[in-house]
Amino acid sequence: ADALLTRRPRETSGAATANRFSYQRTWALCHLLKKHETAGDYVLIMEFHDDIIVLDSAQAPKVVDFFQLKTRGEGVWKKKMLVDVPKAPTNARKNPAKRARSGLAESGVAVASTAPRSILGKLLDHSVRFGAHVGTMNLVSNAKFDLPVRHLPASREREKIRLSELTVEPVADMREKLRAELGVQDEFSFDKVYLITSGISLTEHAKHGAGELAAFLDRRRPGGLYAVQPLYRALCDELARR
Repeated sequence: ADALLTRRPRETSGAATANRFSYQRTWALCHLLKKHETAGDYVLIMEFHDDIIVLDSAQAPKVVDFFQLKTRGEGVWKKKMLVDVPKAPTNARKNPAKRARSGLAESGVAVASTAPRSILGKLLDHSVRFGAHVGTMNLVSNAKFDLPVRHLPASREREKIRLSELTVEPVADMREKLRAELGVQDEFSFDKVYLITSGISLTEHAKHGAGELAAFLDRRRPGGLYAVQPLYRALCDELARR
């Protein structure tokens, strides 16, 4: 917990669109319902160090799972999309010293680099910054991943892919690009990195979320009558609060 508080979250490139953030809340609620049924102590936090993080304890957390959500209107994810570093904004290119500045803020809180990061670069940066406190680093999307894996089934047919399950060549290429991007020589633990296809429609996620909530309530108290839609909206509103 101390590491999360003493390291300032990375600056984001901009506010999420309304629909993307709404999708993010739906996925977070569905994940929270699963955690509530299968886990013991936990805390789920939105928009802090990543889109969603889950701590292993409310009182004395030692391990954190990071979740980054990326939606696509159509198409699939390819390797190049995951490791390409976006160009810096024009104002950042004009002020490279400001963009590269890191260290301690006046408050004494560690400042993360504001340099642009690739999608996987943002995830693996948690491993650099939080070390042994990292449980898993997860990229979640409504879209499928088209990547070469060592064993069947093919990546497009999977709901969850561990990055270390890819074939040797793309893994080596990703390691090289990520080391250069993050400026480290560490052996990244790709066993902790997961690519997850959510199975939740981008356009009908609210319907899916309400359905998951209804099923959860029915498992807790079979036959009960609940105003599911108002409860779903209220829970999503709570997740949006900071």
